[in-house]
Amino acid sequence: MTDANARAGSPPPPSATPEALRAVLARVAPERLSAFDVEHVAAPASARSAISAMPLIRFAEQWAL
Repeated sequence: MTDANARAGSPPPPSATPEALRAVLARVAPERLSAFDVEHVAAPASARSAISAMPLIRFAEQWAL
């Protein structure tokens, strides 16, 4: 937990794993789960197609915000 989080009394940010992000999303914005699931399936497919990790990085960064 960072000092800013501790001072504000907010919990630490979740791990950026898809499972952790989905668990948090289910609590704070369950209506967004279907979009998350679609993008979670698309990101690895796009990464394989592009032979690049960038689609996976973008996915994690987008949903971790």
